Amino acid sequence: MPELAATLVELLERQNVEAHVVRSLRFQPAEVTSGSEKDRNAWAFVVPETPALARLYFRGPRAERYLLRDLPLRDGLDEYGRELIAQVVESSVLALLHSTAGITREQASAEIDRPVDAPRGEPTVSAASPTPSAARPPSKWRAWTALGYAFEWSGGDLGAAHGPGLEIGLEWSALRARLIAERAFAQTLASPELIASLQTTALRFVVDTYWPKHAAHALVIGLGAGIDILDAQPTVASDPLLTLAPGHSHAVPVVRAEVGYQLRQGPWRLMAFGFVDASLLYTHYDLVRAGSEVRLATPWPVRPGVGLVFGWSPSIGEP
Repeated sequence: MPELAATLVELLERQNVEAHVVRSLRFQPAEVTSGSEKDRNAWAFVVPETPALARLYFRGPRAERYLLRDLPLRDGLDEYGRELIAQVVESSVLALLHSTAGITREQASAEIDRPVDAPRGEPTVSAASPTPSAARPPSKWRAWTALGYAFEWSGGDLGAAHGPGLEIGLEWSALRARLIAERAFAQTLASPELIASLQTTALRFVVDTYWPKHAAHALVIGLGAGIDILDAQPTVASDPLLTLAPGHSHAVPVVRAEVGYQLRQGPWRLMAFGFVDASLLYTHYDLVRAGSEVRLATPWPVRPGVGLVFGWSPSIGEP
């Protein structure tokens, strides 16, 4: 049933467990105990035996431990029944991944062969009834590594600044701290007298959060600050009376606000967002000639932009 599969995947991905669902027309009991030591995955088999009963079988990594559950269903696989099954699958998988709960292959084989109406033995029921407290919760800390590309409008004098970026950082729950380095391609300052290039390196520290917390599609809001390192380099003088000054770099403090959309699939993230950079210093570029100044360009102090980021956020401290 697609609704049950979607609920299972959603709950497991909330626990940083990558889930794949395979549907079969017929259940083969031997599949439960057929795993090998090379298989490091945890497996869950959901078998609706009758409209009022579902049997759940679980095989742990390396086929070392097993869990079995008989789950009464009040109204079959309605919304309540699907949620109940998904919660049991979630807690059982976590128990197999992060604790020593479970029974042996021999015990599991004997219980799987037991008829539906036969009572289960006490040792099996006890061992196969994991609760969330039996499993060590997964780490909420995640690393953050990403590649991005950003476009920013500097105003009519300079036009668009754009270029690639690299991000590293940490994520805790729905909070994320990102260190961003962006390198824009050179912009051109041009006048009848000379041509100069302007290259911008943007360094930012941004803290963002996304909502809904565990959803595949989420709204992202972030605030941050940093500096723009501006490197102005005169390149051509069309007037022989002009002497090109050496290149000059300076840093401008900047604050940033972001809002965007995040698509999440397991540890992977794709973010598309708009942002605004606001310079805290007034910046302009002039041509100084015969004691007078001619204004060449004045970047906007508040500059809008858009960006696209593809990131990887694996768990930290997971076994």
